[in-house]
Amino acid sequence: DKAFHGTIPESIFGLTKLEELAICHNPNITGVLSEKIGQLVNLKKLAMDSNSLTGMIPTTIFQLTNLEKVELQSNFFEGPIPFTIGESTSLKDLRLGNNNLEGTIPQALFGLSYLERIDIKRNFALSGSIHESVSDLANLQILDVSNCDLYGPLPTLSKILTPTYIDFSENFFSQSIPRNFLGSANSSSFIKVDLKSNLLTGVVPSSLSRLDYVDLNIIENYFVHIPESICSKSGWMDGLVGEFGCNAIACSRKSQNKLGRQLDSITPCEECNTACYVGGRSCGVGNSCPNLIFTETPTFLPTQAPTMFPTMFPTVTLTNFPSTNPTKITSSPTQRFSSTPSSFPTVSPQTEQPVATASPSIFPTDISSSYPTGETKTGSPTIAPSAAIDLRNIISNPPTTSRIDTISMPSYTPADLDLKNVIPRSNTFSISVINTCSLFTICAAKVL
Repeated sequence: DKAFHGTIPESIFGLTKLEELAICHNPNITGVLSEKIGQLVNLKKLAMDSNSLTGMIPTTIFQLTNLEKVELQSNFFEGPIPFTIGESTSLKDLRLGNNNLEGTIPQALFGLSYLERIDIKRNFALSGSIHESVSDLANLQILDVSNCDLYGPLPTLSKILTPTYIDFSENFFSQSIPRNFLGSANSSSFIKVDLKSNLLTGVVPSSLSRLDYVDLNIIENYFVHIPESICSKSGWMDGLVGEFGCNAIACSRKSQNKLGRQLDSITPCEECNTACYVGGRSCGVGNSCPNLIFTETPTFLPTQAPTMFPTMFPTVTLTNFPSTNPTKITSSPTQRFSSTPSSFPTVSPQTEQPVATASPSIFPTDISSSYPTGETKTGSPTIAPSAAIDLRNIISNPPTTSRIDTISMPSYTPADLDLKNVIPRSNTFSISVINTCSLFTICAAKVL
């Protein structure tokens, strides 16, 4: 460790009888990893983590059919995960976290039936959704895709038998937790599930109550309810649910503390009528949240329909940077929601989250595709009021020299607000929330 420097000599790849190659924790080892590594046909373990290797991961690594363990985390690898990964049929342990990988996660990865661990966290340009076929990996124990740029629904993981650590945190996953999430997991095993900081909505499914020992983090999402069947699971959250009920998982609606959950008797969840989602961490200024009615098979029925939605659309400010005196281009939509009962979500008794009755889309009506310096464009989008707000088209085809500086939100942020799509995906931008007024009320977000 830390004793070597320079590049990895290609001559080492001529040692074809090698079964294990470990060159780790040497930050002074630099350069690219040669495709000649594919000559090590007997290799079972490759460990080159915590160096300063650059370039793309060689495609030939995953053509080594005896390879069981790959540790390339904490380097500076870039580019996509190699398309050849589906050929590594003996692979059990894959660690590619803390690099600069980009593109999408190859679906072929989820066809490697021996996989026990997938760790690709902290690759901030790794985007796209996770294919449901990951749920077929019955032997998978650790899945960590935290701090990437992933979106879409959560996979069900319904066929995984002995999971121990599942981390989807710090992404843009949306919709609700699937009802059959971890449906085949051993009920008496300890499982840590981290869903923090996504765009997840609705009700935590009561089906999770069949699991006896779970550490579940759902803070910084848009959940509105945790069923009583979970609140009675005394083994959850290291036993804290037995002491503080569901507040040990997340403070209930209309309550908050600085952590979003109760860890001891000194810091209880305190009343806050403006905390509209579970896990409130601050008490903002604004109107009280609407009352909701829940049952053990939860329904989602607003009793004060007009207060269910914001009265104003988000304000988006786009700043153009080509000149020394940048101009501001503003889209300030002011259309109000209809308060008629037909404009609100309806729910079938069998579901656990709102079901929108109209297509969840927002469409610009007068926003230019280009923004010359010194010229201002405004536009007012229209919306189907019962749909989730989706900002993906509020700005169309912004120039590459522009960025969004701020996104100002009203008091109530709709549950399915998709900030990830403010800029169309054809552009290489991502959004980072940099300030919140109160829980899930976004005061400032920046396109990076």
